[in-house]
Amino acid sequence: MALLDRPSEEPAELAERRELDELPPLPKQDPAFIKGASLAWALLVFTAATLRALVTPPYVWRGEFVEQSWLLFKRGSIPAAVSAAGFGYGAPGLQGTALVEPFGDINRVAAILGAATIREQAVWVTGMVVAGVVGTAITADLGARRIRDELSALEVMGVDAIRRMVVPRVLAITLLMPALGLVVIVAEYYAVQVAYLQYDGKEGAFREAAAYSFASIDVYIFFIKTLTVGFIVGIVCCFKGMNASGGSLGVGRAVNPAVVLSFVLVWVLNFAFNSTYLSLFPEAQTLR
Repeated sequence: MALLDRPSEEPAELAERRELDELPPLPKQDPAFIKGASLAWALLVFTAATLRALVTPPYVWRGEFVEQSWLLFKRGSIPAAVSAAGFGYGAPGLQGTALVEPFGDINRVAAILGAATIREQAVWVTGMVVAGVVGTAITADLGARRIRDELSALEVMGVDAIRRMVVPRVLAITLLMPALGLVVIVAEYYAVQVAYLQYDGKEGAFREAAAYSFASIDVYIFFIKTLTVGFIVGIVCCFKGMNASGGSLGVGRAVNPAVVLSFVLVWVLNFAFNSTYLSLFPEAQTLR
C-alpha cells in the first residue's frame, strides 16, 4: 500500500517545490550596511563596558586620569587657542564688522559674539581640535600598545584593559572639553575685539555689548554639550585604538577613521543639540 500511496504524494511535493521555486528571491544584503551595523553595535558594547568600569570599583584609573588630564590639556590648549583666534579674527571679526558697518552700528558684531561663540563655534572648534590633536594621540598610543601585545598581556594577567587604559582617557577628554572650550571663547573674544578696533570701534562699547550678548542658559547648555562631545570623541578614539591591527600600518589606518568619525559626530551632535535647544527655548533665538 505504501508503494501505491507514494505516486499520489509526489505531485503534492512537486507542486510545493514548484511554488517555492516561483517565490521571488530574497534581497541581497548590502555588505557596507552589515559592516556599519556591526561597527555601531561594537561601539555601543564598548561604551557600555566603559561606563560600567567607570562607576564600579576598583577605581584603579584615578592616578592615570590625573596624568592624562594634564598631558591632554598641554597638547590641546595651544592648538585650540590658535585655531579660535585665527577663525575669530577672520570670519566674525573682519568680515562680521565689515558686514554691519554699512548699517552704522559696528557694535552689532559684539552683540552676536555670545551666540556665535558659546553656542556654535566654541563647541565644534574645540571638538575638532580635541579629535585632531588629542584623539589622534590616544588612538595611536592604544593602537601601538595593541600591536605590541601589551594590552593582550594585561588581559592574560587578569587586568581589565578597559578599566586601566580606556576609562582614564575617556574621562580626561570628557572633562577637558569644557576647559578647552573656555580657552576657545576667550581667544575668539579678543581676536574679534582686535578686528573690531581696526574699524575705529570703542573698546568699552564692545565689552559692554559682548557681555550683554551672553545668556545664562547658553552657558549651561555649553557645558552640557561640550561634556557630551568630549565623551563621544574619547569613546571613538579609544575604540579605534583598542581594535587596531596589522602592525604600524594598522595604527595609521585606525587613526584616520577615528578622526573622521569624530568630526562627523561632532557636527551631527552640535546640529541636533542646537535644534532641540532652540525649539525648547525660542527666546534664545533673539539677538540681545
